[in-house]
Amino acid sequence: MENNVDKSIKIVPLIVLFFLFSSSSAQQEQVELKVAEEYYNQGDIHRHKGEYDQAISDYTIALGINPSYAEAYCNRGNAYQSKDHYDQAISDYNKALEINPGYAAAYFSKALACDEVGRISEAIEAYRGFIQYALPEYARYIPHARRRLRALESREAFWPVL
Repeated sequence: MENNVDKSIKIVPLIVLFFLFSSSSAQQEQVELKVAEEYYNQGDIHRHKGEYDQAISDYTIALGINPSYAEAYCNRGNAYQSKDHYDQAISDYNKALEINPGYAAAYFSKALACDEVGRISEAIEAYRGFIQYALPEYARYIPHARRRLRALESREAFWPVL
């Protein structure tokens, strides 16, 4: 009997420690996600002010904290695109879409960037993705996406990519 009591006395503190650390870990994760969101929000403020380097820095910090933050990848891509850094922008849009394959805004931004630099087949694919996943708040962009898609498809049919 004493032996079982000794085992119980040793196991109980371990269970308590496990719950304390797992609770602490969950709380720590929540704090980290909140900090990432704050950097993301600061990035948005800087991007809207035209302070693209600071926006990129803030989004990068947010992504360092939360590497699965699709919106931060997309908006960092938008900041890169505003600086005419299309390859970096497209890379960020691709990462956002890898995380969230139905992310309409990332498709649209990628389509615009690819269209700008003549990456026709990628632009076509991105416009199609945007049209497929566009939510009602993007309705005003769909006609533009359809026009560009038709133009690029006919251009690709006339001048196939080699």
